[in-house]
Amino acid sequence: MWRCILPVSLKRNETIPSHHLSQNTLSVMDSYPYLGVTISSDLSWDRHVTSISTKATRALNFVRRNIYRCTRTPESKELARTSLVRPLMEFAVPAWGPYRVKDINKLETVQRRAARFAKSDYHRTTSVSKLMDDLGWRTL
Repeated sequence: MWRCILPVSLKRNETIPSHHLSQNTLSVMDSYPYLGVTISSDLSWDRHVTSISTKATRALNFVRRNIYRCTRTPESKELARTSLVRPLMEFAVPAWGPYRVKDINKLETVQRRAARFAKSDYHRTTSVSKLMDDLGWRTL
């Protein structure tokens, strides 16, 4: 069990007193994952969005490595994305819903990579928005 403290404050240079629990000093954390959501001391969602996009990218890469040679149909690739990648990106969204453009772009980057994978179209001139429309995917 972790013995730490997560001070939540919007102040920049707040001094945090040391806390003790049965003669053990509690360490101060900047962020801490709780029930799958990373809560940071400054109440921003940057670390959580980075964590989610990293997990989703790893899952997408796993799917790409293991499904690429097995099947060539977009439907099976889409099913793998829907069952393995998308739940990672949508978990607890009502609690932390991305509202900043940079957070939305991080998540949409994974979605766009998945669209290219599903259609097996990696050309630079291909419109990813058109690929997503063809697949019937909407933005997150």
